[in-house]
Amino acid sequence: MIIMPTCPNCGSYISPGTNVCSCGTTFGGSSEEIKERKPTEFEIQQEEKRKIRQGYWKKAKNLMEEGRYLEAIKYYDKLFEMSPSGYHLKAKAEAYYYAGMYEEAFHFFKESLKHIKGIDSYPIHVWIGDTLNELKRFDDAINFYERAEDIINKKYESSVNFFKRERWDGYERMERACAHALEEKNERISGVEKRIEYSKKLKDEAASKE
Repeated sequence: MIIMPTCPNCGSYISPGTNVCSCGTTFGGSSEEIKERKPTEFEIQQEEKRKIRQGYWKKAKNLMEEGRYLEAIKYYDKLFEMSPSGYHLKAKAEAYYYAGMYEEAFHFFKESLKHIKGIDSYPIHVWIGDTLNELKRFDDAINFYERAEDIINKKYESSVNFFKRERWDGYERMERACAHALEEKNERISGVEKRIEYSKKLKDEAASKE
């Protein structure tokens, strides 16, 4: 197994042909020589675990594509046991959603939010809104969609303020960065707004049948 050349002090990548890391650590040989060193027992174990996780993820993905959602969940559980991650819980929740088991999907989407924060959590809020629509809890769905909007707005407001404050590499680049952030924000917000309108429509239709 070939190990990428990394600094034993800070773990940073070392460019080929150099023997000094950016942190100041020096080596007896070049990074080419470091690259050919034998992996430690720990590194071998970690690589084996990585391959197992990769296999589980691939198997789950294939099962999802085949519509065998409950079988895929078994592999998401194995992944979570090996490496607890909110993204494994999110994937499990999606499998329950596609299987039509919305209460279970709702539970695991909520669990994934304990691990995934910030802008990365906004898609989960959208998923929860979609799930609540299926459960005919339209007001709750709208609430989660609105939370997703808040997360998106806060993220891009801070991004634009950062670009303006830094003014990195001149005014034109700053303007492009701000414009790109605004375009991305509007695209995401638009998707959430459409879902809110859909929830309101479902709510009105349900009320008219009562």
